[in-house]
Amino acid sequence: MKITRPGFTRLLCIAVCTILILPPAAAGSDRIKPDPLSYVSPSRDFDVEHTILDLDLDLKNQSIAGSVTHILTALKPGVKVIRLNCVALNVEKVTIDGRPVAFDHPVPGDRSTSWIETAATTESADELVIFVREPFKRGITFDLEVHYYGEPKVGLYFVAPEKGISEKRYEVWSQGEGEDNRYWIPCFDYPNDKATFEARYRVDEGYYALSNGVLQGTREVDGKIEYHWKLDTPQVSYLIMAAAGEYEIVEEMWRDVPLMYLVPPGTGEETTRRAYGLTPDMVDFFSDYTGIDYPFKKYAQVTVQNFIYGGMENTTATVMNKRMLYDDHMGVTKTQQGLVAHELAHMWWGDMVTCAEWSHLWLNEGFATSFQQLYRGYHEGDDAFRYEVDERYRKTIAKDEKEARPIVVDFYNRKGSKNSANVYTKGQGVLH
Repeated sequence: MKITRPGFTRLLCIAVCTILILPPAAAGSDRIKPDPLSYVSPSRDFDVEHTILDLDLDLKNQSIAGSVTHILTALKPGVKVIRLNCVALNVEKVTIDGRPVAFDHPVPGDRSTSWIETAATTESADELVIFVREPFKRGITFDLEVHYYGEPKVGLYFVAPEKGISEKRYEVWSQGEGEDNRYWIPCFDYPNDKATFEARYRVDEGYYALSNGVLQGTREVDGKIEYHWKLDTPQVSYLIMAAAGEYEIVEEMWRDVPLMYLVPPGTGEETTRRAYGLTPDMVDFFSDYTGIDYPFKKYAQVTVQNFIYGGMENTTATVMNKRMLYDDHMGVTKTQQGLVAHELAHMWWGDMVTCAEWSHLWLNEGFATSFQQLYRGYHEGDDAFRYEVDERYRKTIAKDEKEARPIVVDFYNRKGSKNSANVYTKGQGVLH
């Protein structure tokens, strides 16, 4: 059943206009200090044009080593200092256009630079502060390269075999939203800047390394296998991803776009397609409904161990919880099509267009939740669509009766926020 799209163009205009509203500039100061807590997305002196990650991923020793290169353009005259978010990493060297420069790391502060509730003040205040040789003129583009290593415990998560749990295997996966990629990548870790991206991940033979964009090729480097990925559409830093391990890979096409489903060894194609088989139909529906074809050149879904959420919509490469996989007996009463549709919808809402600050997260989650429901109506019929909309409406009203809150609020993990579903449920309700 086809569902009419009432006022869709108007909604799109509202969303884009809201996204483009940036916060006011932070007051300037020569004193090195953390970003003011009052800014969700701080003012910046530079624009990140392109980011290149070049890392060894050591799954057995749970460590990383390598470099990140940011191609930056100065946004104002007289740029003397470059500040990147960088937490719990060991920085060995920093160069600008190939020449070593001075830097400070970590730079402690008396308050957090993060809006995430779980971030410790002393840790999240850590910055990598880089001193340029001569102040940059406005519009100058330069390469900033950071060589570093570490054993991340946040942002990048390692899994190892455990005695008595036969299915546990070596694996690593990332989770960057909201501000956790700074724990494994020195970067500008806020949602108000976008850059194209590429990654070269080296892993032991037998492992597959996934990232954003299209695979450019593989090669052997010092006994390891290097996977080179490239994304030519700009994305925000929290969507940078990595996942590496042993996988079965099922592939198919939507038009000329490759679709990849990466699952644990031994899963089998039947179980894989039970979880992800509706993906091409979803891509077709969303492309038709929005009038905008799937905006990237690949879409992968990787099922990982111990994932901390249901799914995460990294650009072109969604990470999924293992609960996605179930046998045909469970399939009689169980489906995860809502989660698949929700994360896919984020490729338009959140990835192609992105909220400029966390207070507008409903633009990501409200639209994705709404399109998840629209697909259910398309696939299962109008009654299924209306039932789910009504159910979420009632939940929103019930929560508002206890604690009424707008959908434009501080980021939902901020201290004091109690209604974490607000941006999802009420966001969807407003759109409906």
